[in-house]
Parts: sequence; structure tokens; C-alpha cells
Amino acid sequence: MFVNDTSGFHCGSRAACEVIVAGLLRGGHEVIAERSKSELDLQAMEDSDAVLVNGEGTLHDNSPRAMRILRLLELAQQARKPTAICNASWFRMGNQYDHVLRKLDTFDVRESLSRDLLRQRHGVEAGLYLDASYFHPAIPDPSRQTPARIRMTDLYWPGLRGFARPTGGQLARFEFLKMDELSWQVMLDYVGASGALLTGRHHGVYAACRARVPFVALSGNTPKIEGLVAWAGLGLPVTSEVGELGGLLAGIGRYRRTFEILFEWMDAQPAWVCPF
Repeated sequence: MFVNDTSGFHCGSRAACEVIVAGLLRGGHEVIAERSKSELDLQAMEDSDAVLVNGEGTLHDNSPRAMRILRLLELAQQARKPTAICNASWFRMGNQYDHVLRKLDTFDVRESLSRDLLRQRHGVEAGLYLDASYFHPAIPDPSRQTPARIRMTDLYWPGLRGFARPTGGQLARFEFLKMDELSWQVMLDYVGASGALLTGRHHGVYAACRARVPFVALSGNTPKIEGLVAWAGLGLPVTSEVGELGGLLAGIGRYRRTFEILFEWMDAQPAWVCPF
């Protein structure tokens, strides 16, 4: 059973899910899809031999969806089925399901801040892998798009408690990439034809890294971008202040060598493999 297919969010999430499902199929598994995100799909759990959760950006803030996923894992463990979480971030979660986390066959997160929180607050040791989208077979082809100095995705606005495109000021002048309307291939082509990407999206950062293009990032609803930066151990242009974005973009050339090191480091990371 594959839980939390986030393909409908945007092209980065879709790319990650395609990689995960392809890994399950390569492992010889038949994949049972979760039929509802608003209630427990107990029938699919009962019909499956194992349960794999795509954690992605869902396991934070004790959200109802996060709680349902952990409850489903608890029931699967009670039925003696193998369980695992992959491709996850973990922020601001309570301890009520620590017993479930400790019984997982594997728990893999996408950045070091989540790993450290799980270790310190939950007594759980998680594995570290890049977001699954990084291993999607699409290859950036900048020749398919018109070159641009800067392109951007949407940004997270705390006041709105959501992601949105700037509607005024300097930021609104940049060509906008609407990730929920693009394929991952087209996204990589656009980013590859850019001098830099301005993004508030975790998968925007991954698109830039796949295309080997510098980025400037604004913090999202959880610090998963900062977690990737912390894991890499590099000082990169990531900020929580919208007012700092212009200056970071203007000085992006100072980070040229740092980005080269980042891209080489990411290329050296092992790909996620199916735990079952």
C-alpha cells in the first residue's frame, strides 16, 4: 500500500511519487493506492502485505492528515505488516505516536534538521536521503526554453499561511513558473535556461540543483530548505525575510563556487531504495 501520493500538488511532488512507485515496481511489488486522504483506508491496508508512506511535506504540526497516517501505520503494525516512511520531513510533531515510529522497518528523511529532531525528541534514528525527485529520469534541456536572467516560483507568506505569487514590487517582474501546471521535464528545462531561480518551494530548490543553476530561497512553512543546507554544510542564500531577497539575487555571483560544491555533493548521494 502506497500512502500519501502527493502528485496533485505540483510537478516536484509528482516527480518524487513517480520515483517512489517505480522503486516499488522494480522490487517486484504490486502497488495498492490509497483511495482517500480524508479517512483511514482500512480495506487497502488489510489487502496489502506492507505499507509505505511518502512523508514529504505532510508530517508536521500534528495536522489531521499526519495523525491519520500515523494511526494507519499503527494499525498495520498491529496486523504484523512491515511499515516504512520515506521521503519525509518531520517538524513540530508530538510524541503520541513515538511507539509507532520506533517499530518502523525504515524511516528515511530528506534533510538533517528532521533527523536531529527525531533523534532528540522522539528517540528515533532516521536515515538520510535526498528528496526522491532528485533521481527522476528527466534530464534538463535548456535549449527548449528562452534564456532568462531570473525566473521564480511562488513564495510562502506567513500572513497568508500559504504560498502565492508576488503581485507587486520588484519580485513581480520576474518570469513566474507555476509548478502545479508544469511537468517536471518542462520545469527543469525552464530552470536550466535561467541564470538563477528565486523560490520558496523545496522542490524549486531541487529543480535548481538538478539543472545545476544557482538559487535564492525564502523559507517555507517548515524549515526543510534550511535542513538541506544544514546537511550539506554550506552557506547558501536562504532567508526568512522577503526584504533580503533582492540583495541576495544581486550578489548571487559570490556563491558560484559554493553552488558547484553543492551540486557535486548532491550527485554523490545514494538514491533511495525500496525497503521491502
